[in-house]
Amino acid sequence: MSTLNESIVAINQLECLLLSYVRSLDRKNVNALQIILTDIKKQFKIIEKIIKTSKFILSRYVFMKAYFNMIQSRHQTSIKFLEQSKSIAYNINNQFIYDWINHCEKVWTNSLSNAQQNSWKENYLQSNVERNSFDKESIAFYTLPLPQDLTKQR
Repeated sequence: MSTLNESIVAINQLECLLLSYVRSLDRKNVNALQIILTDIKKQFKIIEKIIKTSKFILSRYVFMKAYFNMIQSRHQTSIKFLEQSKSIAYNINNQFIYDWINHCEKVWTNSLSNAQQNSWKENYLQSNVERNSFDKESIAFYTLPLPQDLTKQR
């Protein structure tokens, strides 16, 4: 049985691997891509075992599956996973994850202006944000980036 900490670490590792994968795609680093892709697939399998006993990360896990599919240019599959992850987040009353998923979906489907997409940068740079306190009304979500080649196609 996995602990809450193990679950969170596992899902954070997957997110970091996906971010590294996008960076390697942008830099066309074929050697790194192969290694990272192998690690991503392993991490998905690890998390699949974890979510059998720890449903806490399920919505975020499905969100990461959506992100991976979007990176891979599997738009329709990604949208299905996004809808599923939003539904899970909504059903467990995790408004923060629900809003983050919704934000990324809008960016990835080109439904937000550049200013809206990058508002988190302005909020972060203009304020002295403390990690332990925040106003939930002023949250600006970070957009999980897509590969530059994919972004140019939109």
